[in-house]
Amino acid sequence: MEDAPVPQQFGPMPVQDDPLKLLIKAMKQVLWYSSFPAYLAMLIVSLGILIASFPWALDWMGSSGAELTIFVAIVPAPVGFYAGGIAIQAWFTFVVVVVLLSFSGSIYGLIASLKSGAGERARKREDSGIELTAKLFMATVFFLFFYQLILSLFRVEPVSPDFDSMARAHLIYGLVNASVNEEIITRVLLLGIPLFFIELGRVKRPLWRYVLGGGFSVNVLTVLLIVFSSVMFSLAHFIGGGWDPFKFPGTFLSGLVMGYLFVKKGLFASIIFHFTTNFFFISLDLWPDNNMILSVLVMVWLLMAAAGAYFFVHYAKGAFVWLQSVGDSVEERERLRQQPPVFDESMGTGYTCKNCGGFEAKYEEHALVCVRCGYLLKVENAQPFKAEMNRPG
Repeated sequence: MEDAPVPQQFGPMPVQDDPLKLLIKAMKQVLWYSSFPAYLAMLIVSLGILIASFPWALDWMGSSGAELTIFVAIVPAPVGFYAGGIAIQAWFTFVVVVVLLSFSGSIYGLIASLKSGAGERARKREDSGIELTAKLFMATVFFLFFYQLILSLFRVEPVSPDFDSMARAHLIYGLVNASVNEEIITRVLLLGIPLFFIELGRVKRPLWRYVLGGGFSVNVLTVLLIVFSSVMFSLAHFIGGGWDPFKFPGTFLSGLVMGYLFVKKGLFASIIFHFTTNFFFISLDLWPDNNMILSVLVMVWLLMAAAGAYFFVHYAKGAFVWLQSVGDSVEERERLRQQPPVFDESMGTGYTCKNCGGFEAKYEEHALVCVRCGYLLKVENAQPFKAEMNRPG
């Protein structure tokens, strides 16, 4: 008996995935699912060290008579005042609470993000604050590892503060205080507050958003402020900070990262990044003679650097694409600026923003506010368009 003929199949042939792409995808998943738990573990251990050392550090501040610095500005050298006794104990308690609240908010955001992105939406889920912080931290570790390697090849030994001579409580205070104090100065005062005055009268945004950050779009304005705050942050480290100019590239990149985190996710994310960076790179100064801790840290460093190589290329490529898109759209934006906004009821609003070229606006008090950039356009006799602007759909 002859076999029945196989029915002929029509339609496109199934596309087979490229084996190299599948391999790269698998490697990325292995790196992420091994490095992210390691990052969380390292962060939790650092917080555990902070909590365990808090009582005796507080006692040292009260009994030693030491006066420690609280910074209030960067111009570009850090400006501050010395405090001791109950005042410095109260400030230290405040910064520790802020770090713990930042961590709690990060974990809450991670859990909420995982719940909202479960199932088929998981691939489209946006990174939570702690996930984005971890990826950018690993990218920074890779850059610093590579930068240090270059310095070593040229036999350059950067000058840094003498952490070994500090009392351990003093060192812990410095690490934690910088994580909060410097973020308030460089991210809130040099980034959030300028944004408030620039957007005043143009964009309706709650005041607390300029202090706590998060929810801002990455545009030319925010990028310029991020760069400015990063330059000031870097200068402060070797103008009165105890480092030499070789510290600038690393602190500048870290400043860019923390500014980006402040804009996208909020102050809590930049604080966690700063705290992790400080404890990660100064951990050997806390326990310089512990071989077991040294071995574990070396393995964590290598894992972070390996994962960071991919994330560094990923975000560097994204930054390049963004810069290219800004350059390509300059002429188009200039052309749109020359054109007056058009109102054609037969085509909806017919609105074109003079600032960014956007086509969507909302009506507010006889003015049109661009949904994309917040540009405010006063419109004479705009009342007839109110129903058109606010109609559903």
